[in-house]
Amino acid sequence: MNALMNVSVKWNGKKFDNLQINTSEPPLIFKSVLFSLTGVEPARQKILVKGGTLKDDGPWPDVKPNSTLMMMGTPGELPQEPKEKVVFMEDLTHEELAVQLKLPMGLVNLGNTCYLNSVLQCFRGIAQLSKVL
Repeated sequence: MNALMNVSVKWNGKKFDNLQINTSEPPLIFKSVLFSLTGVEPARQKILVKGGTLKDDGPWPDVKPNSTLMMMGTPGELPQEPKEKVVFMEDLTHEELAVQLKLPMGLVNLGNTCYLNSVLQCFRGIAQLSKVL
């Protein structure tokens, strides 16, 4: 197999013709050339070759001279992992949820006291009664 050959690469509606590849070098070097042309970092590139995809350090797939390769990827930085762990409302206990939402703590239901508890909580919402108590 010939070590040096010319290929074309299609990406984002553009076509880059007469790009020279050396199959005796790792494919990451070719990806670096594409990075200089497109601004897509090698880690974000996916190059489709007939018969598979191009790996950074793997062997070259069967590439024919003057063939056309497809590249997928977007330029820009990779998203960073959040510094703090994301906590969802569903994961919080009732007490933690009340603190986060700034809700007053409810009353504990002791059997058949649910109606009494709800009436007392309604009274707490009346401004005149809250000032007196």
